Amino acid sequence: MKKKLIATFATLGIFSTGVLSASLEMPKTNYKAQEERASPEVKAKLKSLREQIRASGKKMGVSATQPMFLPEKDLTGEIPKAIHPEIIKLQNNAWDEINGLIASMGIISNCPAPIAKQSYERNGSMHAYMSHMPPIRNQNPCGSCTAHSAAAVTEIGYILQDPNPRANSTREDLSEEQLMNCQDNSILSCGGGQVPTSLDYILNNGVLSEAQRPYTAIDNDNCPTDGGANKILAWNFVPSRQARLNSGATYALNTDADIKRAIARSGSVSISYCSRDAWQGYDGTDGQGNIGVLQDIRPRGTNCGNGGATNHAVSLVGWDDKKDAWIMRNSWGTNWGNNGYAYIKRGDFNQREAREVRVERSCQRQSKNWKMFDLQRRGILDKLNDRMKRYR
Repeated sequence: MKKKLIATFATLGIFSTGVLSASLEMPKTNYKAQEERASPEVKAKLKSLREQIRASGKKMGVSATQPMFLPEKDLTGEIPKAIHPEIIKLQNNAWDEINGLIASMGIISNCPAPIAKQSYERNGSMHAYMSHMPPIRNQNPCGSCTAHSAAAVTEIGYILQDPNPRANSTREDLSEEQLMNCQDNSILSCGGGQVPTSLDYILNNGVLSEAQRPYTAIDNDNCPTDGGANKILAWNFVPSRQARLNSGATYALNTDADIKRAIARSGSVSISYCSRDAWQGYDGTDGQGNIGVLQDIRPRGTNCGNGGATNHAVSLVGWDDKKDAWIMRNSWGTNWGNNGYAYIKRGDFNQREAREVRVERSCQRQSKNWKMFDLQRRGILDKLNDRMKRYR
């Protein structure tokens, strides 16, 4: 099956040769100056975190980043929800069917080669498309991480899968506000939600641009416009094995190789973590003036309750094998970590449930088979949504 999928993606024009990589930079924010102005409560919290880090034997720097001044509920927003294994199976079957249609119907015959390339095997220890990333967003103060994660992988997908500057000028900044407020009670504005429901919304309805529906970071369930012109063709759960929480619920645990393959293919994946301890104050360093790695200071499985639950959704945009770390893109602004990014230890913080997106490329509509393809794709999605009802 894996060989068949690789052949399909080669036909889609997703796999090609070449290397695009970059390492993260030291933070540009003067965290020391911010700490001098911080409240006694923030200073006390930093002191406690530094003591915990020393006791753990890890090397990691924490400072008075902007998130340190906010409560956790305004920084995260993923509501824990067990996903039935059959949902993963159905979603991924639809992904395979739609990608198979793209290949068999010649939908990409008018398309240039995408920027996203299968380069990680050639590139050794490090891979990322950093020079192609859209600006870092800031969800604060609002529990809207799932909308931001879904929007980010879609925006990055447009940039890396559809190198059309004219088309992308309005698609590189999508409306998280609409994703927060226009779903059927799956996201309660700043109260949180789940990434799959945000991706389903874009898949079935499309989404507006940020300019059309700006982000407010305010609780507001008003939805004046449903759907939009910016769409994805399909999304899937990155191949995984089912793991079980202490509560008895199951979740998708991905292999490093499958996450790498998805990033190389599509530019990024959405993924979930338990944001705890050093997350808020992480300053992008090892505490000794060098680039650091965000890592867990507690034993695995002891964060967020239930021995493996998560509360925060972000995007992974690359990796560094020498650091045993992913390159993670957060939604807390540039006044955090390495200017909004961070190296994060693989597998730490209950890492789970990677999700990949295939965007609608502007060139695909030029295919003579586009209308027939879109009709058949809609039939696949209608069948998927009907079958999903019994498991939701």
